[in-house]
Amino acid sequence: MLSASLPARAQDLSVETFERAVVAVCNRSIASVVRVKAILPDEGGGMEADPRAMRLRAGSGFFVDPKGEILTAASVVAGAHKIFIEWMNQRFEARLVGIDRERSNLALLQVTGVPAQVKFPALPLDKKISTDPGSLVIMLGFAGDLPASPSVGFVGSMAMYRNTPLMMTRVNTNPGESGAPLLNARGQVAGVLFGASSQLPSMAFALPTRAALRVAADLRQFGEVRYGSLGLNLRQVGVVTSTNAPPQPAIQIDMVLPGTTAEQAGARAGDLLLSINKKPTRLMHDVAEAMFYLRIGEQTQIQLLRSNQLTQMVVNVMSRPASSNVSSMQADPSAPPAPVVVAPASFPKP
Repeated sequence: MLSASLPARAQDLSVETFERAVVAVCNRSIASVVRVKAILPDEGGGMEADPRAMRLRAGSGFFVDPKGEILTAASVVAGAHKIFIEWMNQRFEARLVGIDRERSNLALLQVTGVPAQVKFPALPLDKKISTDPGSLVIMLGFAGDLPASPSVGFVGSMAMYRNTPLMMTRVNTNPGESGAPLLNARGQVAGVLFGASSQLPSMAFALPTRAALRVAADLRQFGEVRYGSLGLNLRQVGVVTSTNAPPQPAIQIDMVLPGTTAEQAGARAGDLLLSINKKPTRLMHDVAEAMFYLRIGEQTQIQLLRSNQLTQMVVNVMSRPASSNVSSMQADPSAPPAPVVVAPASFPKP
């Protein structure tokens, strides 16, 4: 029998147990989810010309702070003349604290016009880098004009899009749910709905909570996200360590920008970049993911390999040069194969 091959814990599971777990998460969390409404000027002239000329865009969001901070999708509130939230049969105006349309599709709002002593129910946050494939996620959002409702699915894998770490999930989404929280089985926010696939209706993408918190920190401080640079131009290469082994993927420094702390620390063109903050960097999307979490002004540790010598150095995260092209960091599938370089046996094995 099938049950004989399952662990004892799995045998104890039932549809009723699963249902109770999902219901419990929804009951604890639903009061923290809000409908976000953005009033936009009409494309023909704007509200100044005719106050009746307006468009309405709706999405979802959730409280991340008892003082009324809300995370939602940038695509919901971008270009809004006014922003309102609907919560517990009440309507409040909200101020746009900051927005990131470039990469994370995240916006930070602040409820206005409420007494300081009012406390809103903030959702607990899961600050792990990612959620394991197969993990349960429960999305809570406002589909159309309907009340908030759950959509249950599972994590597929992690991916990079526009140099942004995203969590792929098998969750069905509907208009009005952009910016909704995805909760784990403990009721913590695992991610924020980034968008859905137009070709795969059952596939949705979420910004992991750790990434959302990194973006929110900049939005809170600057009103925008300031992505950083290490002052290194990099390229994907293949490394051959012996005649009998196939090339291994690696990242090589193509150029060190002059006047940067990377240059002052001794980084050189031709060095292999092995890690950033102890996170291995084998592929360009490894670099993009590691760089996503670095904030300008921070110090970060990198590990280089040069002439059979491992080197650790600390460099400052700097503003990206004006000519920097974010998309150039991503691997282009139509690009020619990566060049092959020879490295000593000390090159770390995967």
